[in-house]
Amino acid sequence: MAEELRFEATKIYNVTISKKAGRWFVSIQCEAGERKNQARGEVGIDLGIKDLAILSDGTKYENPRTEREWRRKTARSQRNLHRKKKGSKNRRKARQKLATVYRKAANARKDYTHKMTSEVTSKYVVICLEDLNVKGMLGNHKLARAISDVALSEVRRQFEYKAKETRYAGRFEATSKPCCVCGKVHDMPLSKRIMDCECGNKMCRDINAAINILKKAI
Repeated sequence: MAEELRFEATKIYNVTISKKAGRWFVSIQCEAGERKNQARGEVGIDLGIKDLAILSDGTKYENPRTEREWRRKTARSQRNLHRKKKGSKNRRKARQKLATVYRKAANARKDYTHKMTSEVTSKYVVICLEDLNVKGMLGNHKLARAISDVALSEVRRQFEYKAKETRYAGRFEATSKPCCVCGKVHDMPLSKRIMDCECGNKMCRDINAAINILKKAI
């Protein structure tokens, strides 16, 4: 094995060996001792494209934009593959290189998502999210690539199994337009980044939305 287990296993149930893009992996299902969780309280999270996650406490997690970062390498590997003669040994090598690029890009995205969700769930017991219609959002062809890149469904899935409790604000609940202090509804086009209300509340629109998600989910 390349590394030791990250925790002490009291009982190992099964071991699964798999091969992906020319590399071997071992998945071990085991029983481990319960670890103390220092998480407290609740937090609202606004998921987006400019920033992957904005918390109601003001914390922001940037969008790593993995697809854009790896786009050039992927295109180069695809062109190299199409130049090779079908059935040749060079074509098999080129296909292997392309699979490696796809694997590295996917791993980079998963690594960032796991670190972000683990950090949040280690601080908060209850995670409050917006019930987004991701499938419907992908119908917007201008944003489909960016939405696919942030993997909103995967972020939601990880929160659901890592957090002690996950709650949702209704899909049709307004979260960006109401002021989180007085509740007055404002016209908030995407170009308007600051919520500036007559009650004196002036803050980032995404933090305002995260606070509204927290209130509506709780």
